[in-house]
Amino acid sequence: MESHLGGRVVNGEPIFWEGDRFRYLAFLEKNEGKVFQMLLATHRPKRTTNQNRYLFGVVYKNLSETTGHTPEEMHEYCKVEFNPIRLSIAGQEKIIGGSTTNLDTLQFQEYVGKIQRWAAEFLNCVIPDPNQTEWIGGADDEAL
Repeated sequence: MESHLGGRVVNGEPIFWEGDRFRYLAFLEKNEGKVFQMLLATHRPKRTTNQNRYLFGVVYKNLSETTGHTPEEMHEYCKVEFNPIRLSIAGQEKIIGGSTTNLDTLQFQEYVGKIQRWAAEFLNCVIPDPNQTEWIGGADDEAL
């Protein structure tokens, strides 16, 4: 049985999110005498809606305008180039593009940074950072 619990560390003690402390105690009670394994990790939030809008409305849009390919085609290309997954099936290795949906906010920033460097070097295409406001307020904002 697997259970995901969350909370915050305060003064060296775990403070569980609402309800998670009861789930933790119930797990201990239910599994009395059994061997268990506990995995603890720092929570990293998934990419935000604004980051997704920036990816499609700025990054892929700029690449699309520079290359003549659609934003969706650029998305597929970038996933293979900058977020590859290697699959080995029946002795054959294939590389496919990994999903960007589950990237956390830091992984997302690294992914976009790779695309920005590649675009500048090989396409002579400057992709503005999210904090650069040139892209905000334009007529295309409704499409974001």
